[in-house]
Amino acid sequence: MTTTTNPALKPGDFTKYKIILGILAAVVPLLVAVLHYFPNAFRIPGAEVKFLPALNAVLNSLTALCLLLGFYFIRNRQVARHRAMMATAFTLGAFFCSLMWYTTLR
Repeated sequence: MTTTTNPALKPGDFTKYKIILGILAAVVPLLVAVLHYFPNAFRIPGAEVKFLPALNAVLNSLTALCLLLGFYFIRNRQVARHRAMMATAFTLGAFFCSLMWYTTLR
């Protein structure tokens, strides 16, 4: 009986992803510095932000749920679902971080 395994990540050239991550690693700290040193530049007069702390709590909870589901899926060798949960968690986490910065600057 022969069993073949399907690797989760096939070997290959990941130059495109390295370039994207390098650009993000340079741009994100610059954006944080701009938001920190020029907080009034991005304020919207009359904007209501009272709902943002509740939205941040919901986003953070959904991120945690996606991480737990991703752990469950990888333990059960459901790689495609695991990847989907990790991508969703990353997206929600990034949105959470940007809203936290905006809330902090208000």
